[in-house]
Amino acid sequence: MGTIARNIYLFIPFLLTALSLALLIVVMLSQHNTHTLTDLYFLRINTDNLNVKINVGNVNIDANLGQTDLVPAYYDIGLTNYCTGPANNSAPNFCSKPEAAFYFNPLEVWDLQNSPIKNLIPSDWQSALNTYHQASKFMYAAYVVALVFSILTFILGIASFFLSRITSILTWISADIAALFTAGASAAATAIFSILAGVVKDKLHDEGITTNIGTRLLAVSWIAAAASIAAGLLWSCGCCCGRDAQRNGVKRNRSLNARSAYERVPSPLAHKTERDVGHEESSYGGQQVPMYGGLQHQWPAGGHSGMSREHEYTGYEPYRQA
Repeated sequence: MGTIARNIYLFIPFLLTALSLALLIVVMLSQHNTHTLTDLYFLRINTDNLNVKINVGNVNIDANLGQTDLVPAYYDIGLTNYCTGPANNSAPNFCSKPEAAFYFNPLEVWDLQNSPIKNLIPSDWQSALNTYHQASKFMYAAYVVALVFSILTFILGIASFFLSRITSILTWISADIAALFTAGASAAATAIFSILAGVVKDKLHDEGITTNIGTRLLAVSWIAAAASIAAGLLWSCGCCCGRDAQRNGVKRNRSLNARSAYERVPSPLAHKTERDVGHEESSYGGQQVPMYGGLQHQWPAGGHSGMSREHEYTGYEPYRQA
């Protein structure tokens, strides 16, 4: 494969790696603040229709907290934090501080010890939240590893245009690790927030709380995974067309050209019979034999030991430069 064709081929997985890296950055920055990628979230919890039954003496009162300033209209959950807004169609007006291995804990977010919402959380919800917390740690770690190896693949991909096949092999290994963790993180996010949405719907549906899966952010994550997997496959093929392979090909071509620079030529005595050769021997009488360039050499009548007749009398060169 020529240098130009090789570079064109390697440019395809390089673009896929860059695409995957850019999309992973989008996932990491979603819900980062009130102005950055606010429409991308893993899960939205709608509380604008929240109804709480408050027992005052012997009277049960239904309080629609969703129509007050006590509770935001929604909670958008991202990878590292969450954001809230006053209405479903409005921009968020508050975002929590980003933190590693973040998980949405309503017991802390809603400050249930000082709020009437504390009666909404069933007792068996705590075990589900603990499971969600542990799974969130793996999801966050998987995204971080995927991001790190995507950056490494991007850097090695640039170097692979100029360096040896070893660089292409390192790029392939890094790309495969990035693809593995990107796909794993996407699968974990899909499973975690699908289960969390189901739990919220099952436990809090009667209180008017609903959820929406963030399909757009999940789609971004899965596109990043698909691009990373495709890049890994193409980088593996790029190992076969590294610069070392090109140099070996050039050496082989030079060797073949060097061999083909000489060709075998027919013997000047090929048309002569043994009788003609014997006649020439008797004509010279074993004294002098003509050689190339007018040079002469004294040979015994019996000929030179170890030389064929053909070489003995003509100074014949079996190959000539083409």
